[in-house]
Amino acid sequence: MGKPVRRLLPILLLLVLLAPCAAPAQQQVNPDQLRPPFNDPRAARHWTRDRAYDLQHVKLELGIDWEKREIAGTATLTLAPLNDGLTRVTLDAAELTIEAVTTSGGGKLDFAAGAKELTVVLDRAYSAGEAVTLAIRYRARPRKGFYFVAPDQAYPTKPRQAWTQGESEYNHYWFPSYDFPNDKATSETIVAVPAEMIVIGNGRLVEVRENPAAKTKTYHWREEVPHSTYLISLVAGRFDRHVDMLGELPVEYYVPPGTDAATVKRSFALTPEMIRFFADYSATPYPYERYAQDTVEEFLWGGMENISATTLYTDTLHDEAAAPNWSSEGLVAHELAHQWWGDWLTCRDWSHLWLNESFATFFTNLWFERRLGRDEYDYRVWENWQDYFEEDRKDYRRPIVMPVYVDEMDLFDEHTYPKGAAVLAMLRAVVGDEEFQKSIRHYAAKHARQPVDTEDFRKAIAEATGQDLGWFFDEWLYRAGHPEFAVTSEWDEPTRTAHLVVEQKQALKEMTPIFRMLVEIEFTTAAGAQTFRVEVAHARDDFYFPLAARPTRVRFDPGQKIIKKLEFAKSREELTDLATNDPNVAGRIWAAQQLAERAGDLVALATARDVLLQDRFYGVRLETAKALGKTHSAVARDALIEALRDPDARVREAAAEALGEFAGDATAAAALEGVVRSEPKVYVVAAALKSLGKMQAPKAFETLRSALGRDSHRDVIRQKALEGLAELGDAPGLPLALEWARYGRPPRAREAAIEALGKLGRGDDNVFRYLTSLLADPYVWARRAALTALGELGDARALPTLEAFAANEIERRLQREAEIAIDKLRRAQAAKRTADDLAREVETLKQEVRTLREKAAAPPR
Repeated sequence: MGKPVRRLLPILLLLVLLAPCAAPAQQQVNPDQLRPPFNDPRAARHWTRDRAYDLQHVKLELGIDWEKREIAGTATLTLAPLNDGLTRVTLDAAELTIEAVTTSGGGKLDFAAGAKELTVVLDRAYSAGEAVTLAIRYRARPRKGFYFVAPDQAYPTKPRQAWTQGESEYNHYWFPSYDFPNDKATSETIVAVPAEMIVIGNGRLVEVRENPAAKTKTYHWREEVPHSTYLISLVAGRFDRHVDMLGELPVEYYVPPGTDAATVKRSFALTPEMIRFFADYSATPYPYERYAQDTVEEFLWGGMENISATTLYTDTLHDEAAAPNWSSEGLVAHELAHQWWGDWLTCRDWSHLWLNESFATFFTNLWFERRLGRDEYDYRVWENWQDYFEEDRKDYRRPIVMPVYVDEMDLFDEHTYPKGAAVLAMLRAVVGDEEFQKSIRHYAAKHARQPVDTEDFRKAIAEATGQDLGWFFDEWLYRAGHPEFAVTSEWDEPTRTAHLVVEQKQALKEMTPIFRMLVEIEFTTAAGAQTFRVEVAHARDDFYFPLAARPTRVRFDPGQKIIKKLEFAKSREELTDLATNDPNVAGRIWAAQQLAERAGDLVALATARDVLLQDRFYGVRLETAKALGKTHSAVARDALIEALRDPDARVREAAAEALGEFAGDATAAAALEGVVRSEPKVYVVAAALKSLGKMQAPKAFETLRSALGRDSHRDVIRQKALEGLAELGDAPGLPLALEWARYGRPPRAREAAIEALGKLGRGDDNVFRYLTSLLADPYVWARRAALTALGELGDARALPTLEAFAANEIERRLQREAEIAIDKLRRAQAAKRTADDLAREVETLKQEVRTLREKAAAPPR
């Protein structure tokens, strides 16, 4: 590569900047610099938990009372003191009724059960390493961690199931244990269920014992690989089992009874190949006895990486009409990747959660690169940027490694998942592909079956490659934000030199620094492309590049390796060149977006149209459709209508959604009506329905009402029809939303209907009362939808109810939704008070003016 001439940075300072950086000092976090919830007065610094003992084995023997929604049994825990003289053992145990605690020999032990802990007084002092076994008999009616699903009068066909969710620290709501990720133990579950059910546990199925008299079966599962206790799980219910074999490894899929083989294959067939890929990339063979994926009703997440047995929501199962707009592949890859990153190696405490979730997200991207090529990888990394940017813009900014929080569940966000994955992609680019993979393999081998923190990962890279990377970890993991580059390029003909000015415009707040990064700059002339690598490290950096001729194209970070926002003014001709010829999909997307923003430039819009209709990669066409929708031009509308015939349904969905921006456009409305009538892919139909409501199409109401009769995957057609009714805003939509919000309607449609009430029911007392009543709904996502709707409704009378809900809700995500609704209502109140005050001031001024005029007009005395 060529080398630029740099004139404004003294050589000595440059050498200092390029010198290896020591590991970052102890991270300093000032919550006052941040936005909610991280500046909440309740936010506290959390440290890795101290341990008095090593938990070695957990054995759970349980019975389930399905009618009472209770569990009862014995938890037998084996542990060893870390120091001599252990006389008390403190366990995590919330809302459990402890009936007795005994030693392995049956001797009774004294204990004290508090709100969240169980303290057991041992029969004597135990030495370091000496085995201690406690048998704890207990019962519980869990509100968290262990969940029941059952039919009722409104949902008579709902399956009867029980399933668990341990992450983050939920499992101590259904069994006593050490419930923190910095310790690992083996485990076994022995659970009795009705004979027609099965139990899916962790590890190896030891035996199934039948009891014909009681009409029960008892399933005994055992996991021999040590793991953090939040990864212990069980699922009980009726399922069909499908199995593939990867050598001697069973790969199992548990699905609702009667699920056809084609649906199972559509969702899970790639799993064995994924296992091979992740094992090869990390040089770590899949370490558990088998791998299972089970699908359950009303699951709280998309999936959960329980040790050797991932739990997934049933939505992952889909028909051909939903594909490719809906795919299980990313979810399956993400949860499988966790078997290495999260289960084999586990974050030491929740501030280092990115070592679980960012890794799983990044390895999902690697999988797509392996199967579909580099364009797919680059696009998914770009999407990671956008997901993070959206949270950064709308909600908050924080470091990825974040030890200050109200609740660890607040960390399961777009900073931890997509931004962290994008940082790993950037790290891969910084150290190089081979060195990165070498680092990953060293990290996995060195810390196998161990809790880890971010410094463990950094040190593993340094040991594998010799690159310390303290500067990188400081900027991208211990601090917040991203660079916002403003780049200008000038050509000096007499000296044949390109002058590039690179400014960092990001506000230095919320723990955001000036970033130091090596950046590639590519110049293209008639002789070809020439690439330089420079270091950007200041608010302004000037670079001078000797070239043979004036460049026709300048690309800043041509590989799109750096998470960034970029302003780089370019001519229409150069943007056309980039949109058409940039090898990187993110580069073509950026150029197409820039062209679309030149709304008055018909030539630029025509070029964007060509990108939409001709680019070889679906993601570029999809993002160009979104960009053209914002232009509201006839050229864009016609291009989007043409894109409704794109061979990829994902592009057709984006085009249908973008046409919703053309309010009152009869041509666009007619095209969308045609989609509703004839499009075979349900997610494209759904997008068209919402757009018809958004654009206030003349026949929208009848089309949307009719669509409520159509079944589809995840009820997406009904969901978007209800969202369209909310956008339409017509009074006739309110009865429909109330009807579909009723308990007994399909759950996904209910959620959309409840949220629609927040827009359609403003000023309606009956809607207000109904939404507040839904805060006690049996279905968790109906409660969440009601919280969102109350925030949208704008009725301040909801504040006391929402405050009480937030204070008493046990599920943090719902508590957070309540806090968001409260904040929205309070801000609306404040804005109304400000508006009212201004109106009164204006009226006072008017009155004063009238008084002055009257005085001026009065005859002199």
